[in-house]
Amino acid sequence: MLEAFLLKNIFGVALVFARVGSIMFMMPGIGERYVPANIRLILALGISVALMAVTRPLMPPAPPNFLGLAVMMIGEITVGVFIGTMVRFFFTSLDFAGQIIAQGAGLSAATSYNPAASTDGSLVSAFLGLLGLELFFLTDMHHLVLMAFAHSYAVFPVGGMLQLGDMAQTLTRVLSETFQLGIRLAAPFLAIGLVFGMTLGILARLMPQLQIFFVALPVQIIVGLIMLSLVLPILFTVWLGYMQDRLTNFFPGI
Repeated sequence: MLEAFLLKNIFGVALVFARVGSIMFMMPGIGERYVPANIRLILALGISVALMAVTRPLMPPAPPNFLGLAVMMIGEITVGVFIGTMVRFFFTSLDFAGQIIAQGAGLSAATSYNPAASTDGSLVSAFLGLLGLELFFLTDMHHLVLMAFAHSYAVFPVGGMLQLGDMAQTLTRVLSETFQLGIRLAAPFLAIGLVFGMTLGILARLMPQLQIFFVALPVQIIVGLIMLSLVLPILFTVWLGYMQDRLTNFFPGI
């Protein structure tokens, strides 16, 4: 009896760990390259053990052979990657908005490493990515993601048939919405950049002997930085609200 009890619990923890570990590998802030692998491993294992109290009634019986176990593990890893990728896409909107804002503010030539996107990008994108990552944890949005871990078992039962087509369509839709959100977040800079560019074009026609674009670049940078400081609270309020709405829509009850 003790052997059966241990086998069932180890089997359950392994399945939960497969899903949670995949999510942790993709999750912003925790799944970054600069986070040591042993820290991510310990955190994923701790969350897996804690979730066993909730997911134990949902666990199917252990498969009779290794092939069945491998199929179930692959399914759990696929679900974890799906959820983690969806959360990762939320941060893509900040990177995209930062690129647009940098163009409008005359800061497109200033580049820096963006830890949130794990790649080089504009200075504004790196700033928005770091600030978004900080607000992600300060506003306890990561708790919402942790709750989505538990509620994902109601949407994707363990050992159930995965609807890969629906998952691919969902990721495509979320990615499309994040780009739309990025444009919405950078909309004031698009409008100001258009007006500013048209004004410079008219001045260049009126005074062709003056290098108006070089003269106006400091003004463009100053105006862009002032606007960025004014719209930051609204920008992140909209972004955090979008993330909360999408998580609650995909995982009802959280």
